[in-house]
Amino acid sequence: RCLVGSEMCIRDSEYNPSKNYYAASTIKMLDAIYIYEKAMNNELSLDDTVTYKASNKQYASAEMKNYKVGDKVSLRNLVKYAITVSDNTAHSMLVDYIGFQNLKNYGKSLGATSTLVGGDNFGTMNVHDAIIYITKLDELINKDATLGSELQSYFMNSDQNYLNFPEENIQAAQKYGQYEIYYHENGIVYTPNKYYVSILTSLSLIHIWRCRRS
Repeated sequence: RCLVGSEMCIRDSEYNPSKNYYAASTIKMLDAIYIYEKAMNNELSLDDTVTYKASNKQYASAEMKNYKVGDKVSLRNLVKYAITVSDNTAHSMLVDYIGFQNLKNYGKSLGATSTLVGGDNFGTMNVHDAIIYITKLDELINKDATLGSELQSYFMNSDQNYLNFPEENIQAAQKYGQYEIYYHENGIVYTPNKYYVSILTSLSLIHIWRCRRS
């Protein structure tokens, strides 16, 4: 359950790929890969816009707070906001655009087992599903030089990126999720031998922060 750290942190960890946790903002990775795969397949334009509705307004919306209801926002910017600052209003607008059931079916088509299970726009997540999403993200990053690089930049510049270790020259394309007791980190870690990481916890962020610095 911990990135790195002390014996105490390691002792708390377990490998259980099918254990479900509340997904929180990790589900926003699926928004991004759905939209960018469609764009790479010329099934939509990232310049297409979505109208901001009152029902989309959510807390923790660092970018969308600068817009007003009725404004039109591009798909490109909605994905950027949802990933880089984990904007919840942007996520709500993307789910409206994609369609809840369409997004759920998309996750299932990739092989995921718990996409949007639970009755809200976040659902549940397990390590099995997280690795599927991360693998798809990596595939898209390498599929199209322009759009792949753009997509990768959002994840590499995401806030609360605890998979980055600049002191060791290690970067990561990452999406975190945080809600009440849940804190998660999913991403691609760029070392000479690139690898995928999914860490799903029912520990607080404070505990994760302490583990990282132990």
